[in-house]
Amino acid sequence: MTKIIPFETNRYDHTKKIELIKKYAHYDKFWFDLDDNRKYIRQDYLDFVATIYPKAYYRLNGHQNVKRHLLYFHIFFKLPLHLKGKHITPRKILKNVSKSLINVFQNKKCSSVMIDVSSIIYESYFTPKRISEFKKLNIVN
Repeated sequence: MTKIIPFETNRYDHTKKIELIKKYAHYDKFWFDLDDNRKYIRQDYLDFVATIYPKAYYRLNGHQNVKRHLLYFHIFFKLPLHLKGKHITPRKILKNVSKSLINVFQNKKCSSVMIDVSSIIYESYFTPKRISEFKKLNIVN
């Protein structure tokens, strides 16, 4: 009996990613480079794109493919603004983005484009360097 694997399924195991996001994302000090004392400005979105762009350029094979996927990055970042209002801080936006990443990684019927975009955001923000700097901050405090 041949088993058919549909193309639009989440075939990969993302449990390690989900565990790391759950372990670190809810701490304010993990997002030490993002402001928590002011509301969102357009520069925050540009900083978000600047952070993910090198990884996206590498993973998506060039600028044209990044431009095609930019709408998905835009949705990830701007959705908390529409749900919680323009008064939300950049740190809270990224906390909400991390919750969205968990939902995408847990969804078994998520499209491959959303998995790629989520993986790029994850790899851009949950880097070993950021995690080690967070651990140093925890030891000091």
